[in-house]
Amino acid sequence: MLTIGLLKELIKDVPDDAILSSMRFANNNEMDFFIIKRALLVEDKKNTFFVLNQMGTHWGEKWEKDNYKLIKTIEK
Repeated sequence: MLTIGLLKELIKDVPDDAILSSMRFANNNEMDFFIIKRALLVEDKKNTFFVLNQMGTHWGEKWEKDNYKLIKTIEK
């Protein structure tokens, strides 16, 4: 699992204008780019998650499920 600490270590020398993306396929150099609506801090009983929300809907208290709780929304 990618933690924020590991992510910070991985990106410490990356230029500020670099675009964060995800490569999901092993052919044709296809990449999925993180085009986010907002960033979220969400927690459960064990972990805190930094979520790049790419959906158009607003993730708020009404969307909280089971053990997940919204800590903070960072608007784009």
